[in-house]
Amino acid sequence: MSTQEPSASLIEIRRRAESDRERAAPAEARLTANWDLRQRSRFRTRLDDGREVAVLLPRGGVLRAGDRLVGECGLQVEVCSARENLMVAETSDANLFARACYHMGNRHVPLQVEANRLAFQPDHVLGAMLEALGLVLSQREAPFDPEAGAYAGGHSHSDSHSDSDSHPHSRSHPHSHSHPHSDSDANSDADSGADSGVDPGSPAAETPARGPRIHRMSASVLDREPEGSSHG
Repeated sequence: MSTQEPSASLIEIRRRAESDRERAAPAEARLTANWDLRQRSRFRTRLDDGREVAVLLPRGGVLRAGDRLVGECGLQVEVCSARENLMVAETSDANLFARACYHMGNRHVPLQVEANRLAFQPDHVLGAMLEALGLVLSQREAPFDPEAGAYAGGHSHSDSHSDSDSHPHSRSHPHSHSHPHSDSDANSDADSGADSGVDPGSPAAETPARGPRIHRMSASVLDREPEGSSHG
């Protein structure tokens, strides 16, 4: 079975601008994408001028408006946030606003925080909750650039997902905090052996503990059709 070859005109982007000189250079092209696409590290889409690109960045980060990417051919590409439908909740009551931030943060949803205003991707359950709290709810079309979070640049809640990076964290359920997020998870099997009375010298105890899950980069990104990005 033959494998589809990448188009000769396909532009590969494997890194961000690194030096001050690269970041200060004029942008030669723009990549406008919505938030769902900008959370991925590997995807195929089109630049604003129609040229196809395959983005193959290191895992663990997201693309923000104003970020600069560099193609393998040296092309300087500026990232732009596409306009998308958003729900907006507002209040002039500082205490009520703080309560709303708490409840939304407890659900681990992407959230853009502005002065007395919260913007988030449409979710009628969350909208009803905020209205019940007393906030005024509306809808608007605008670029979406949510908070990076306290772990920006380090731990990312989406790092453990597959190469498609397309699995969204549920936006409508209360998030349980009973599960650990520490490195000790990898040693839980070994610890359970000691708790169950297994002889440390027995063959069962010699079974290596299950380590952190290792993901392999999907090689199919270059063969995929470009994903649509909502250009504003």
